[in-house]
Amino acid sequence: AGIAAYTTCIRRYALLGLFERCLESMDINSLQLSKLSGDQVSAIDLGNPSWPVLPWDEDQNLCWNHQQSLLLHEFKSIKVSDLLSGLVQIEKEHADNIWKSKSRDDIRGSKIVPGYSDSHINADEDRVVKAAIAQANYVREKVETILLEVEATRSRL
Repeated sequence: AGIAAYTTCIRRYALLGLFERCLESMDINSLQLSKLSGDQVSAIDLGNPSWPVLPWDEDQNLCWNHQQSLLLHEFKSIKVSDLLSGLVQIEKEHADNIWKSKSRDDIRGSKIVPGYSDSHINADEDRVVKAAIAQANYVREKVETILLEVEATRSRL
């Protein structure tokens, strides 16, 4: 379970990088995808990436290079549209897991700690839970928009 959770976190980080790039461009073709292989992730041009000690603390291009490397390692030859759809699923599962964790805490807390429910917000009202659900909904809506835009662009060609 630990390795699966870690793998999901790594994939989420990489997919969020792809998602951000798509939002910036609203066009998957501007991600330097090879015309010969369609929209396969394996066609992303990595150039000569160099890795900072902490890529998320450095230049955004270095962070994107790191995310691209992970995409290539974790998702061999998968379409960008499939990757974005996978991100939607990961974000939904992430939000669901946060809600489940808080709900379990609410149940255990009320059984163990006197007055727990009087001094703690339940899962449905918790701002962290609400933020995770909002993030999942935002990603879903934006991915739908990105995919519609890409499809419209392709149909005009």
